[in-house]
Parts: sequence; structure tokens; C-alpha cells
Amino acid sequence: MPYGRDPDVYAPAEGTEWGGLLPNLFSTHPPFQMDGNFGLMACIVEMLIQSHGGLLQVLPALPAEWPDGSARGIRCRGGWTVDLRWQAGEIVELVVRAESAREARTSRVRCGATTIELTLKPGEEALFGPALVGNRGGSR
Repeated sequence: MPYGRDPDVYAPAEGTEWGGLLPNLFSTHPPFQMDGNFGLMACIVEMLIQSHGGLLQVLPALPAEWPDGSARGIRCRGGWTVDLRWQAGEIVELVVRAESAREARTSRVRCGATTIELTLKPGEEALFGPALVGNRGGSR
């Protein structure tokens, strides 16, 4: 244990004696740790969406403690931007946008056991509901 006593009770709130996380999720390992702050946010985003090898995997590691939620503007590898909303641990709405591509791009999108292939031109977006059913593309 980095702090000999219960850190919730005895440690200073700013974490100067033991390090850790503040309520705003900033890392407090003395001194202020920028790499820790960025690393934590990267881990949280990877729990919501992963983008590796031409695959956008939606909610691959959603914690049980987050049954409902949403995230907007997640930038993914390959020039994609994703907005998502989930309830009871299942995707309710997913928007995939082709942001930085110069030409039409194709990616696979996986949510649970369902995988689809999506091709969008620059500036287009696709809106999906549960089980990746929905509008497969269009201009904003």
C-alpha cells in the first residue's frame, strides 16, 4: 500500500503524500503527471471503442458499473469519428463519420456478434441503432 494508513481517510486530498487520482481523474503522483492523465483517458476510450486493423469495435470492454452512457467525438484510427450512446450495456445509437479521408474509406464495424462493412466518402456519416441496423450513409 503506497500510504501506510487508509488514503481515503488520512491522505491529503491533492495526493502529495501518496499519489493517486483526484475526483476529476487527474493523476497526482508528485509532481503532476501529464502522461498519467493522457494514459488514463486513452484507457477509458479503449473500453468504449477500439480501432485497430480497419475494424471499429464498439463497446468491447464496457464496465458493468457503466450500464448507461454516451460519448461524442471519439477520434479513431483511419480518419473516423464516432459518437455513441448505450443503455443497459447495449448500443442504442452509433454515428460513424469519415472526417479526414480524401477519398471514400471502408471499415468494418463490430458491435457484439454483429459485424458490418461500411464505406463512406469524406464528410459522410452513417447512423445506426441497436444491432447496427440503420442508415448506412449520407452527407451531413
